[in-house]
Amino acid sequence: MGQDVRCQPSRAWLLAKYCYPHLKQSRGAACFTSSMSGQVPHAGSGAYSPTKAALTMLAKTLALEWAPDGIRSNIVSPGMTHTPMSAKMYADPAIKRAREDLIPLSRIGDPRDIANAIEFLISPLASYITGQDLCVDGGFSKSILSHIPGRPSSAP
Repeated sequence: MGQDVRCQPSRAWLLAKYCYPHLKQSRGAACFTSSMSGQVPHAGSGAYSPTKAALTMLAKTLALEWAPDGIRSNIVSPGMTHTPMSAKMYADPAIKRAREDLIPLSRIGDPRDIANAIEFLISPLASYITGQDLCVDGGFSKSILSHIPGRPSSAP
């Protein structure tokens, strides 16, 4: 292929459609990789955020449509993760540290963190989970309000 498929929900749909008979026979699970940017608009991202949001909605729709056949469909939405796409940015120690300071777990995600979440969602351990969007971001998305200057703190 050689093309960037990260922002192409139509390709995800074609792949899902192709896999459907096999998933039905095995009562398997599908897991789509979206992005935190698909949950919250990301200015300057052009089509990236809207296409990730579309991918997330596709996976949630398939969860409902495929559930009668015993097929589960979920989404993993990575937050700040060190990947080839972000490697240049994280090579700058000041940017990396500033981002780590925003994340409650104080570190940038690793691709293994995302793979582990996917492994869980397609495993029998998640047999009653479908239509969910799991944000794997070290707690960042749940900490947004704590970044407001002057906000009272309830530190121990």
